[in-house]
Amino acid sequence: MGYRQVRADRRLQAARTCYTHIAGRLGVALADAMNAQGLIETSDDAMRLTLAGTAWFADQGIMLPTAQARIRACLDWTERRMHIAGPAGIGLCRRLLELDVIRRSTPRRALTVTPSGQHWFEDHLGLDAQAIAEPRP
Repeated sequence: MGYRQVRADRRLQAARTCYTHIAGRLGVALADAMNAQGLIETSDDAMRLTLAGTAWFADQGIMLPTAQARIRACLDWTERRMHIAGPAGIGLCRRLLELDVIRRSTPRRALTVTPSGQHWFEDHLGLDAQAIAEPRP
């Protein structure tokens, strides 16, 4: 594996899209932070949006469909833990891109946290996203 491939893999492990939701260390950290704040409840391989979580998504301008389709857990292939998928994950990724909290990067599917995004993650979820989403050597 060449140097470029190794660097690309590190960026994809740090933060990327998985289909149309946020994955990698950033995606798993988002799920952990939302669980810690009582916005979602997790068990083994399942996630459930709480009433506080439904309100939080609405406050962020993310409208979700019926309760049955709101949230889905997706196993992260690099972290081997769950991140948020389904309509909630798609809506969150789309909204954070709109707000310039995260940006698409290279290689394809990689994401970076913007300077204003660092503040957003800290203010809304108590998360040091820059440290989490930084590619590790």
